Amino acid sequence: MKKGFDLGAFLSEARSEGRVDSEGSFTVAENKALDKLAQFSLPGEYDWVLKIVQAANAWNCEALTISQTRVATSFYFKPEVLPQESHLIQALRSGSSTADGAIHELCLALRALVDQVELSFVLAVHDGTGPAEPIFSGYDVSRLSGNERKTWVNLDREGLRLTVSHFRKKERLTGRYIPTVARVARRHLKILETLQERAFCSPMPILVDGIDTTNLLANESFGADEHYRPLAIGLPEAEEISWLAYPTRSDASLYSRPIETRKQTIWCYLFTVHYLSLPKLHKALSLGIEWSAFAPFRPPKNRFIWTRYGVAVSELVSRSSCVATSLMTFLNGDHLRADLSGLSVYLESQEKRKAERFKELVASELPKLIGEADYLAGARVMPPVQMNFGSDEIAKKGELQAGESALSADISGPFEQFNSFVDFLGSRWREFKATPHRKAYLNKWRQFILMEIRSLEKDLQLFRFQQGEEG
Repeated sequence: MKKGFDLGAFLSEARSEGRVDSEGSFTVAENKALDKLAQFSLPGEYDWVLKIVQAANAWNCEALTISQTRVATSFYFKPEVLPQESHLIQALRSGSSTADGAIHELCLALRALVDQVELSFVLAVHDGTGPAEPIFSGYDVSRLSGNERKTWVNLDREGLRLTVSHFRKKERLTGRYIPTVARVARRHLKILETLQERAFCSPMPILVDGIDTTNLLANESFGADEHYRPLAIGLPEAEEISWLAYPTRSDASLYSRPIETRKQTIWCYLFTVHYLSLPKLHKALSLGIEWSAFAPFRPPKNRFIWTRYGVAVSELVSRSSCVATSLMTFLNGDHLRADLSGLSVYLESQEKRKAERFKELVASELPKLIGEADYLAGARVMPPVQMNFGSDEIAKKGELQAGESALSADISGPFEQFNSFVDFLGSRWREFKATPHRKAYLNKWRQFILMEIRSLEKDLQLFRFQQGEEG
């Protein structure tokens, strides 16, 4: 295989329709290509990214490291046992089934890239025995020289490297050389958005240009901005919940997601309003302003999320009587029956009963947090920082860069640094203004948290999974 395996050319030369067997997998004759996505496709345009996450989790990878440019996104992950290149090619030729595990998940991603979203990719398996030959497909990468394709998957360590071009056939030249004025989708941003929306709960860290997108404690969507902050994380231990509480005057930006949540298949997370923002929230509520009218505040939710190999695949939401405190409960759905895409699962009665038992345990253990109220609203105390997977060295070295050029570089970096500096000054100014009233603010916040925890306890006691509504 001197030039690598061109999946796109193979599919074009020997295209035929597949059939679905009783297991929901596709089979075709050995000498024919698989055109699965002509009949079945992933629900979303960027869901192929989620299949890569599921494959890496199914392979028990330590981390998924991602590097992005305006031209391409490159993924690196190292399975505990490296798949053989021949097995990957065979699965792409003749079709894979769910019995193939992580290989099946990766093949679904690659076929979606080929037939559904019409993008290009280059993939190589590096086993340490010598230079790896690429598996590739798509208009853009097919027109790269063989040497350039190899640079897109070059790696000096064992593992898999997959690089995806952001350009379709008609976008190749304008997207690559005049991106500022060309009307080409900024797919690197859409890829990141998909990861943040559906793969934030992955037990395996996902590092995008050195930033861990699975660290909920630093995610603005889950209580890590100037108006919200983490409150506690609950981990089951026998018939109890062990709470990791985060005092309001500690620096939440220094927190990492606890390593225990990387190993647990079930846990919960609470976040609430920052004590400096509580007066503003109360004022808005007293005026009867609708939630949608006074961003940055948002209505609280109690969310129960099932994950399948690190991707959120099902969710139930219960009404909340809290003012600004939200609960997120994560439940393991790896074993549940899934649809053909593997991105949605069926919640049967037995699974709902399991979730019901854990919900009741959380409700019964919430009073422990009431006993932590003084600690939560206390002095600037920093609990031990629970570090997870740190910044990966390959992200620092830039080994995954692909397709960068002076004209295609993202020039937003300096502006993002300036905005971060402005946000830092704003947060310090808010604290300075609150200095004369800080003790009063903290006392009111403490009383507020006591009421919120009691309201949450009642909400959980009333909610029933079997009916999907409050009793």
